[in-house]
Amino acid sequence: MTDTATAETESPAKAEPAPTAAAEKPAAPKRAMRENLLVAEGVHKTFLHEGNVVEVLRGVDLSINEGEMVCVVGASGAGKSTLLHLLGTLDLPTKGRIKFADDDLTRMTSSQLAAFRNEKIGFVFQFHHLLPEFDALENVMMPGLVRGQARGPLRERARALLEEVGLAHRLDHRPGELSGGEQQRVALARALVMEPAVVMADEPTGNLDSETSESIHQLFFQLNETRKTTFLIVTHSRDLASRMPRVVSMKDGVIQRDERKAESYRGGADKTAEAVDEVFWHDKPTGDAPEEPDEEHEEAEPKDAEGAGASDD
Repeated sequence: MTDTATAETESPAKAEPAPTAAAEKPAAPKRAMRENLLVAEGVHKTFLHEGNVVEVLRGVDLSINEGEMVCVVGASGAGKSTLLHLLGTLDLPTKGRIKFADDDLTRMTSSQLAAFRNEKIGFVFQFHHLLPEFDALENVMMPGLVRGQARGPLRERARALLEEVGLAHRLDHRPGELSGGEQQRVALARALVMEPAVVMADEPTGNLDSETSESIHQLFFQLNETRKTTFLIVTHSRDLASRMPRVVSMKDGVIQRDERKAESYRGGADKTAEAVDEVFWHDKPTGDAPEEPDEEHEEAEPKDAEGAGASDD
């Protein structure tokens, strides 16, 4: 009887739950986002056009922090695409410096810049530039294949990205078998496959209808939220600009206004078109802004995997 009573008395103590792993070990702190990840200092860019010197950028200073979503707006010819191309090292400034973290990109050789683009920058253009003879999965893998990465892990990473952008059912479809929105989703997955620090998009929805454009815009916000990827987007879309947390307005080759908002409107445009025009489009154009390249004299966009972050050696 004594033993039974003792066991009954001790049983509540034995029933106490063991401490959880979370209680024993505090969660790791979140990694701090780096300030001044990508910086332009006094950047000028001139072109020769029909024998005349055209000054497209006239002393641009811009600093982008890690994890930011930055939108560049302005009329055609303002220098938006030229600035994106310089920040992405697709071209070099005539004067000034461009720095990434602690590296001065303007001092790198062409082969060093090619490796930098492949590893650190993902590109999405108005036209998808997918290779027509390869399926969606192979197109996404292309930047890694150019760098000589092992096919097995690369294939799995590409597959996961296509699933993330909603194309798990289109892995073996070639570009000609995909809709415009699906093609841009493949291009976005390709831009992310090397896990770049920055994704640069130049009029990424310029050729898409409003519903498809909205789905791509939402995907940008989702990827920024889940992956903390830095986005630099050049656009004529007032709807997208009104929802971005930071908007840089350009005019005549200079930054006219750089505004960070306390909140963005990711779920939809919560401001009227008139308010957006007043805040972001200081010239208050009427009608839709033209969806066309910025500068007539600019060099053409890459026509192969080089524009997707692949080496251009």
